[in-house]
Amino acid sequence: MRKWKKAAVAAMVCLTGVLFMPSMKAEAKNPSMVELKAGKTYKSYDITGDKKKDTVKISIPKDQYDRYGTVKITVNKKTTKITRTWTSYAIHTRLITLKNGKAYLWVQGETDNEDDPWECIYQYKKGRFKKVVDFSKTSYNYTNHHHTDILKVSGNTISTKQYIMSTAMAGVEYKVNYTYKKGALKKTSSAYEITSAGYTYRANGKYGTMKNTKALYNSVSCKKKVATVKAGTKAKAVKIYMTGKAFNIKIKTASGKTGWVKGSRKFSDKSLLFKECFYAG
Repeated sequence: MRKWKKAAVAAMVCLTGVLFMPSMKAEAKNPSMVELKAGKTYKSYDITGDKKKDTVKISIPKDQYDRYGTVKITVNKKTTKITRTWTSYAIHTRLITLKNGKAYLWVQGETDNEDDPWECIYQYKKGRFKKVVDFSKTSYNYTNHHHTDILKVSGNTISTKQYIMSTAMAGVEYKVNYTYKKGALKKTSSAYEITSAGYTYRANGKYGTMKNTKALYNSVSCKKKVATVKAGTKAKAVKIYMTGKAFNIKIKTASGKTGWVKGSRKFSDKSLLFKECFYAG
C-alpha cells in the first residue's frame, strides 16, 4: 500500500512538472526600440508580432560598387529581403515595438548630403516584410534632399524629426508623429511644427526678412485672404503643411501677425520665402 502511494505521488509530481514546463517558444517582451546589427543572431525579440520570441538575423550584402541596396532578414530560418534602387554607404535596422505589441522594422540609410535612401518602416505580414510607412512621401514633391530620425517611441506613437531641402525655405527640420489607429500607423496631422530652419543661421537666430510680398491666409487651406505681408517684413516660419497638392507655410511676423502663405513646388530664387534662404547640396 505504501509503495502504491509513493508511486502515485511520484506520478503527480511528474505530471505537474510537465504541465508547468515553459513553452518551447516563450513570450517575448521587446524594448520600444533596439538596433538589430547585421550579422548577429537575436533570439529574445518578437519581430513577427505574435508576442513570442523569434530567431532573427539581419544580413546587408554589398553590391559590385561596394554599396548597399538590399536587406535580408532571416526569421525562424525563413529568409526574405527588401530592396531600394537608390543605394547607401551604410544601412541601419532597428526593431520598434508599440505598447500594443505591434512590431516594426525601421530601415535607415546613409549617403551623400546626409540623404536617407530608405526612410521606411516595415511590418512582418504573411511571411514577408511589407512597407507600411514611407517617410519620404511627406516631402517628396518639395525637396531634393531628405532624411528621417525617429526620436522616441511612446505608447502607440512614433515621434520623428524630418529634414528636407525645401523649395520655400531651403533647409528645414520639422516634427511628424505617427500613431497606431484602426490597424495602421497614421500621421497625426499634415501640418508640422518647425524645429529649425537654415535661414535662421543667417538671421542670427531671429526673424528672417520676407523676400517677396505675399498674401496671408487665415487657415492652412489658403482659401481666404486676410492680409498682405510686404517684402522686407521681419517674420519667421512656425509650421509647414504638405500634401500631394499643397505646400503652405505658417508665418509669424515680428509685430505678432500670424497666417499662412502659399509655397511652390519649383526650386527657384522666386520660391524662397526669406532673403536669408539659399539652396545647398
